[in-house]
Amino acid sequence: QFPLDDGPTVSDKLNHAHNKFRSILENTLAGFCLPEPYNTPRLREVVEKFMQSLRDPSLPLLELQEVLSSTSGRIPISVEKKVRKLMALYERNITSVLAQFPSQQIASVIDHHAASLQKRADRDVFFMSTQALVVLVQRYRNGIRGRMKAAVHDLLKQYYQVESHFQLGSYDKCVMALRDRYKDDMQAVANIIFSHNQVAKKNLLVTLLIDHLWSNEPGLTDELAATLNELTSLHRAEHSRVALRARQVLIAAHQPAYELRHNQMESIFLSAVDMYGHDFHPENLQKLILSETSIFDILHDFFYHTNAAVCNAALEVYVRRAYTSYDITCLQHLALSGELGVVHFQFVLPTGHPNRIPLSQSEIELASAQDQEGCPAELSSAAQRKCHHRTGALASFESFDQFTQYADELLDLVHDFASSATVRREDLQALQEGSESRDSTSINVGDYKANIDADEVPLEPIHILMIGVRDTGE
Repeated sequence: QFPLDDGPTVSDKLNHAHNKFRSILENTLAGFCLPEPYNTPRLREVVEKFMQSLRDPSLPLLELQEVLSSTSGRIPISVEKKVRKLMALYERNITSVLAQFPSQQIASVIDHHAASLQKRADRDVFFMSTQALVVLVQRYRNGIRGRMKAAVHDLLKQYYQVESHFQLGSYDKCVMALRDRYKDDMQAVANIIFSHNQVAKKNLLVTLLIDHLWSNEPGLTDELAATLNELTSLHRAEHSRVALRARQVLIAAHQPAYELRHNQMESIFLSAVDMYGHDFHPENLQKLILSETSIFDILHDFFYHTNAAVCNAALEVYVRRAYTSYDITCLQHLALSGELGVVHFQFVLPTGHPNRIPLSQSEIELASAQDQEGCPAELSSAAQRKCHHRTGALASFESFDQFTQYADELLDLVHDFASSATVRREDLQALQEGSESRDSTSINVGDYKANIDADEVPLEPIHILMIGVRDTGE
């Protein structure tokens, strides 16, 4: 049975709206979900408003006013006056950055009055009368931030408590284990199974919560590390989305702040390109390439640095980092007509690569013979057919319109630099033998192009073009 609505009229007060949003999220985790396409936009809106209400400093004030209204006349007048005085002081300074909800002071007022009571029966009656006030004080004992942490923790815990029952194996096996565990409470078994049937929509809610925390409250993810670790232990395929997102956030939480990492990387680039400075350390780029920490989330910012040398260095670091598992045989810095930097590179596929078809013995002998005649082995027809080599280029543009403006020039440049010039060995030997008796020498270099039949075209594409377009947020 779906939960009954509270009523046709809904209060506009923040505390009532907050309770409504929390109820919607809890009902979703219990399996009471809207069908698509209504569920996703509704959850996004509710999660946003729920987290926004938790950040509002007036929420504890409104909750305290509601508690005092319901307990007025049942608690001692002296206690009520002191609490209202603390409440008024907080209300007057609610917009101050130093304002803190007086939970500790209210707890002290309650404890002092309880200590003044001589009879145990009087103390029991007093604590019973102030129970709602004590619960509110405990809720905000760590401030608004602590309340937010507790609220998110409760939701994530509710998700985990249900889905952890379905990690034992097949669905039928998990249901049998549930029946054995709750022999005397079949309603609990039915509730867990009903909730699990909506696991896909629950996954959406949990990922929305985690993403919102990481985007707006990154410090809380570290405080919720234990809860997120529990989510990463969910190993079923249906929970992979939640487990992966929780693991990503945990890894990112252990990294320094984005601004700090950005400044550190900028200092590395500046020290590597300033050849005439006192702090010239180009070897730091190699350390950056081989670093075990994540850099791709920051590196692309330097494609558009005001210093052109930093831009070129960032492009090269990106290529060498992305292709660190391959043998890069050539890397050149080029420029388009608008002085836009381009990195052209070539690399060889590893021996065990699935797209690298091994050469037969006859093709190896053919490649060796052509190599002796002056054609490099990597440009021989046999190697061309087998596609052991790849060539690519990386360029960044301020906008997509700028890319379309330089697209033809970029493609022509990639085509021109895709082949290498060749020199016959006999010419090189003659050049070396006669160099001592000549003041200057010259040699003609031609572009070798083997005659490739129609059936001898490369089996795999060999060109890679990587384009970066700046995101302006529009």
